[in-house]
Amino acid sequence: MARMREIGVSFDKGYRDDLNYNFGLLEALIGEAKGLTDTLRQEMLDQINNLQQQINLLTGENIGELMARLNDSIQQALTAAQDARTAKTATEEATALATTATELANAGALLAEEKANYANEKAVLAQEAADKATQEASNLSQLKVDVVQATQDANGEAKNANEKANLANNAADRANQAADNADIATNRAIIAAEAIEGWGTAEQWENDKQYIENNIVTDNGSTWQALRPNINVVPSDGADWICLARKGIDGSGAVSSVNNRYPGIDGNVEVKWGDIPEKPQTFTPSPHFHEISDINDLQQKLNDKATNTQVASIKQIGFYDHLVKELIERVRNPFKRSNIKLLGDSITAGMGGTGYDPSGEPIGSTGFKTNIPTATCWANLLKSYVENKYAKDILIPMNNKNINYSVSYSNGFEVYQNSIVGTQFIFRNADTPSASFTFYGERFSIYYAKIPAGGNLDVYLDGIKIGEISGQGDLSSKNEKAFQNLTNQKHVVELRGNTTGSVVFIEAILIPNQTRVKNWGISGKDSKYIYQNIDSLLEVDDDIIIVQLGTNDRVNTLNTATLKTFQQGIIDKCIALNKSIILMSANVVSAANDNEITKNYKMSDVDEAIFDLTTQNSLKFVSNFSAFEKYAIQNNVTIDSLLDDGLHPNDEGYYVMFKNIVNELGL
Repeated sequence: MARMREIGVSFDKGYRDDLNYNFGLLEALIGEAKGLTDTLRQEMLDQINNLQQQINLLTGENIGELMARLNDSIQQALTAAQDARTAKTATEEATALATTATELANAGALLAEEKANYANEKAVLAQEAADKATQEASNLSQLKVDVVQATQDANGEAKNANEKANLANNAADRANQAADNADIATNRAIIAAEAIEGWGTAEQWENDKQYIENNIVTDNGSTWQALRPNINVVPSDGADWICLARKGIDGSGAVSSVNNRYPGIDGNVEVKWGDIPEKPQTFTPSPHFHEISDINDLQQKLNDKATNTQVASIKQIGFYDHLVKELIERVRNPFKRSNIKLLGDSITAGMGGTGYDPSGEPIGSTGFKTNIPTATCWANLLKSYVENKYAKDILIPMNNKNINYSVSYSNGFEVYQNSIVGTQFIFRNADTPSASFTFYGERFSIYYAKIPAGGNLDVYLDGIKIGEISGQGDLSSKNEKAFQNLTNQKHVVELRGNTTGSVVFIEAILIPNQTRVKNWGISGKDSKYIYQNIDSLLEVDDDIIIVQLGTNDRVNTLNTATLKTFQQGIIDKCIALNKSIILMSANVVSAANDNEITKNYKMSDVDEAIFDLTTQNSLKFVSNFSAFEKYAIQNNVTIDSLLDDGLHPNDEGYYVMFKNIVNELGL
């Protein structure tokens, strides 16, 4: 009989093969056993096969006890099978096989129980692993949150550190800027003081008054200027005084005679060559030169003169103030229209101010739009101020120089207290008089008096009769004849006397003052763009052009010479179109902005370049650059505190510019 193989303590492939071999041997023994019925033999084989399949499916850890019990069961089954084989009777074989089957069944049950226990253990271990994995995942999630928070905290601290560093740098820049501004202001003040010290209105010389250099006095009809401080020194040519204008022949201050020759009626003394004593007999051939030292005090006189730099530094004292006077006269004159156009970049447009929104009216054919009028910027502040102050109806007396008369009346005007203006003009119809004037607008009125024997005047507008004034009626004054709903343009009004009645008393006319301001600043543009688009930026009815450019030129041009070339082109175009023009420089910017690598020159260079242009073209110059410096020093604030972003002014900065412009233009 074949010998069964010994089974180990684990279920690896080799041991499973040995177990299967033993099962096969057991099946063969059952198949050869005698006295077994076919049904019983089949059931025993099925039980063994089922047990064999379950064992084949089992994997896992060391199950030595199970294998030992299984080996015992198999050995018992083999013993029972061999006992059954040698049994003499079928009953004995059946009993033996039944016993074997029972033991096999018990072994299978035991194996199944062990398998269930093993599966439960695995399930417990799996649950523990799952719980542990869940906990680890939770720990990882919390760790991630902690890492993110730590990263954010670190970034926040880094940002705070950077902000503090920036604040420190800005503070240093502001301190440096303030120091520079103080130096600039001090130098300019010193230069200005030196340039103007002592100048003033001429006054009568007094012997007990202390005079300083440049003081001007009059004495005995002549005008003198002090050359140095003095007191009780009678004005005369010498070290203390120089004569600026000598009195004529009727005063003792003039030359009374020259070598016994006296002035003629024109105050001149005719001197002949022969009358001059001790004259030189020989002369240096012409041309010839002298050293400065050969001429007494010439070097000192030259040293006392202002240099070009010094002249530029006192530009705010008030050059070309006659231009300002002309501007004010025009703005205030209702007989002339005053349309003011503002051209510039984003600082004119108003970027940085509260409410900045360039969605207003179209700017010519450029495709850009104006800043809305409610936004805060110097241009809108100027527009509101000028229009509220000047754009209103003005009452004009009839003796105004802008009213033209067809005949001259020696007694046409008279004082009349009841008149709306205190005077009136008498039209005598016997002379068929007429008066005319020009104005801009949609309406006008005529004020007149009535008397019982008053006459009539016909009113013509642009050559067409539109009404009549009747001066006949009960005695009264301040009567108004209004004409409204006219086209908003230039009109010529004429008052013509007729043959009805004798006289008409006209007190005054009422006409609107047409003063308007347009802000056509375009963000991001420079002098070149404005020059190239000047034809679409200048309108026919523009009268006064105010230009502030140069901030963006620092990036787009290499030097101020190019800036000056384009702005000169703008000047030439305005002059050719008979439009007044005023140039301005923009505000001071932050040190960081001025020193950016993209900037080819500084805002101070822009300020100087525009001043040079106004000097060369005899134009009014408004330096908002100097205004910023002055305001910062006087109010002990930094330049950056007046800026929104280091370049564009904030609301306070724009207000500084507005006040400076109003003051500089005398508005």
